[in-house]
Amino acid sequence: YPIAIEGRTVYRAKLKAETERGEIQNPLLIIHVEPRNAKLFIDNEEAEVKDGSATLSISKGRHIFRAEADDYEIASGVVELADETVTRTVTLKPKFGYLDVFSLPEEGASVFVNGDSIGVTPIRQHRLPIDTYDIQLKKDFFFTVDSLATITSGATTSQTYTLVSTIAPDEGRRTLVLLEGAFHPSQ
Repeated sequence: YPIAIEGRTVYRAKLKAETERGEIQNPLLIIHVEPRNAKLFIDNEEAEVKDGSATLSISKGRHIFRAEADDYEIASGVVELADETVTRTVTLKPKFGYLDVFSLPEEGASVFVNGDSIGVTPIRQHRLPIDTYDIQLKKDFFFTVDSLATITSGATTSQTYTLVSTIAPDEGRRTLVLLEGAFHPSQ
């Protein structure tokens, strides 16, 4: 600044810029991707993605984009650039889902998916590829439970199983209660 700046003083400055109005030569293309680690390709050239977004200054016209990530379906499309900034959000569809398994009245049942152990109940957010699976629950002194579970894209399939004991319940004591009473007309 050409003048000394003093404390506790308010200064006003007017900025004047001389610009030439004309056409934008390269408009901006902003693409947000989910998941944030997805790779992005514009006209088959990989674009730099930082924190789930890519900002590109590219020529006007028609451009093809493609986004891909491991365990997700590829998404692609076409974008037409003119004079203005274009923003797109691309969300990839997952090729996996989640399985929740609960057992009642007892927890701690061993859970097997297609014969492989995945832990004991309760099981939350166990990630599996999209498919239908054989589910089996085993616990000492309870009958084995066999079932099927279908995992869908990005969703949580929640299964609650009722375990039935193999031990017969104790017979409680039976008590017979007799009431004796009488009725007299004067009362």
